Amino acid sequence: MKCLICEVGTLAVFKRAETMRYKNRDLRIVDLCFSVCSECQAELVMPAQVKSNQVRIADAQRTVDGLLSTPEIVQIRQTMRLNRSQASKVFGGGPNAFSKYERGEIHPSLAVNKLMQLARNVPEARQNLLENAGLVSVKPQRFEKPRISVQPAWSVDCPAFEFRFSPDDLYRPLLLAAEAKPSCYEIH
Repeated sequence: MKCLICEVGTLAVFKRAETMRYKNRDLRIVDLCFSVCSECQAELVMPAQVKSNQVRIADAQRTVDGLLSTPEIVQIRQTMRLNRSQASKVFGGGPNAFSKYERGEIHPSLAVNKLMQLARNVPEARQNLLENAGLVSVKPQRFEKPRISVQPAWSVDCPAFEFRFSPDDLYRPLLLAAEAKPSCYEIH
């Protein structure tokens, strides 16, 4: 691309890191883009570079604020194996919201941000959000009571001793537990 200043040289793209002050903290922002003319050495920031730089600056600021950056939003969506439309159903924000969040055009509300952080950090919450959005079939977990079967008495014959056991002797602890909490056990 030709230089907009001298109209002779060509522009080469470079990246650098800069430090800026935000909420009484120094933020080091890397990969800020700019262009330099090969003839007049003018430094220019083209419109696409401005947009890219704004996203990087906003991400750094959001990190200081405890909010998710655009790469983190992408990572959460991909980890949950959702397309952008599904992610909008899970977290809210409208049909095109996730596309805009991931490009840094807009930022999710504080509530949506907190839901995404919850989904990232708590697997049970992630599952619940997916189920509420209708993206996972809900299978009710069935709790089955342990069964206690009473068998006829049996014995062991030994020339010196005769042992005789009954199920009551062997299952006495379970039977006592079943009597204490009858709703937890089925006795056959």
